[in-house]
Amino acid sequence: MSAWPDNSRARALWWLLLAAAAAGCAEQELTVHRVMVDIPAPAPAANSKSGKATPQIYNRARFLRYRAEADPGKVRAIVICVPGAPAGAMAFDELARRLVRLSEGAVEVWAIDRRANLLEDLTGMQHAERQRDPDLAWRYYDDNLQVDGKRYAGRPTGLDYMSEWGLATAVADLKAVVDLVPATSRARAVVLLGHSFGASMVQAYTIWDRAGATTASEELAGLVLMDGGFTKYKTPMSEAYYLKKGSGTTPGLEDIRAGKGVYLGYYGFGLEAFMAVEVTGMRAWLDPGKLVQDSHVKRYLSLLFLKEPPPMTAAAVMGFTVDDGSSLLPAMRASCGKPDGPVETFTSALSQEPRVRPSSTTHKYRWLNHDQVTPKEKTPISVLARVAHEGPTNRLEWYFPSRLLIDTFAVSNQPIAAGSWQDLLGIKATQAASMEAPVLAVNAGKGTVPDGVARHRHFWEAISAKVGAGRPRAGARRADHDLKTGGFSFLDLPSYAHDDLVHAATAEADRDLYRPLLDWVLSNTSGEHTVPRVAETGR
Repeated sequence: MSAWPDNSRARALWWLLLAAAAAGCAEQELTVHRVMVDIPAPAPAANSKSGKATPQIYNRARFLRYRAEADPGKVRAIVICVPGAPAGAMAFDELARRLVRLSEGAVEVWAIDRRANLLEDLTGMQHAERQRDPDLAWRYYDDNLQVDGKRYAGRPTGLDYMSEWGLATAVADLKAVVDLVPATSRARAVVLLGHSFGASMVQAYTIWDRAGATTASEELAGLVLMDGGFTKYKTPMSEAYYLKKGSGTTPGLEDIRAGKGVYLGYYGFGLEAFMAVEVTGMRAWLDPGKLVQDSHVKRYLSLLFLKEPPPMTAAAVMGFTVDDGSSLLPAMRASCGKPDGPVETFTSALSQEPRVRPSSTTHKYRWLNHDQVTPKEKTPISVLARVAHEGPTNRLEWYFPSRLLIDTFAVSNQPIAAGSWQDLLGIKATQAASMEAPVLAVNAGKGTVPDGVARHRHFWEAISAKVGAGRPRAGARRADHDLKTGGFSFLDLPSYAHDDLVHAATAEADRDLYRPLLDWVLSNTSGEHTVPRVAETGR
């Protein structure tokens, strides 16, 4: 029997259904173009103790640009994303693609690398990805394999100049990116979005003293804080502590300038562990069910579990590394499924939390994906595997600057006064009262900011009492937290983990997270804007 309707009314309805289905497929299949942009950035001051200046090759700002058209077209908004720590631009790959698709191309997303990412030698990772052979990465980093005429030279040395890669440098780098948008469009188009530690960075950017020039918030349409932002400490950091002690995980500025601890070591989870995560991501993407035989991964898992690891597939290694039940780092957790074998609870020496690890020494652990568990979770293991290894840049940040961390702690207790010790030392996050842009705080119930009101109160009380004139929400009060009308809006997601906010890939995530985020962006921007193609160097 034919499926074609036999009367005109039914045929008309059939055509409408076909058109609707085609429209849905068109939206789903919208091509997202990803390119890497590399531009000059201002040179920081030289290290005042050694006199060593940042080499010119590192005075650059780099970001991944996501758009719907191969040639830049007119868009409503440009969302510029700043990653957490230790994270790079690929942390936003899923979020960027979904915002571009859901907006049907009305939004561009720019995901930033900090300049510390420029120190990384990704030659081995990229060669392995091109050849679809993860073992080639270790052959480059361990066995002196030559790739395109290059051999691995080891970790960079003589990094005294990183002592000046603090908030002032990060703000200047971010400004170089924002300045790519025509000046007449910025206040109507540019939304800054920071995830995790990146939320503190974008807060600092909006309140930075520009010495009488236009304030940052006057050039922004809005600010998004995703499960992060300034923390109000009971005892604010003192100048003496900043200079002599640092943050507890980093030395103070005086030691940093002496070349000690210029980048974070993550309690032993340093470079080898980061490389192991990237290589494992590649394995989990190419062959998730294959058992991992990798000495680097076994050492990393021994640190993770505090005991010898059992046999595990690549997907299981990836899952244990980042799942919210087992990951040791609060800033690297997603709800992505569970292992298929027996587990036990132990207390992490790093986070002092109960964590889950394998309890069997012989079971061959596989990973049940986000949609194979009850209740279903948010992030497919395939997304985590892809973003961990793919692209011209990467998901992790191998050499996070210690100076950036202590600078951020130094100004976290807003407001900071002009003429304060922070201001006199060049950490000029002193203009909170002039911050007039609307703010959205997205909070993960299983993340680092489960209670946004408690976390962000001191910031919204420090900035202007209302959204500034000339904006779609002009006059909206900061105490109004409504998503559609508020001056400091909240989107609370109780069942989401920290990294679900950037990696979730389900229809539920579109409904709960990406669509409300997009609606907020569109409700605080206006007009049409074009940013020309600039210095595209990769994909």
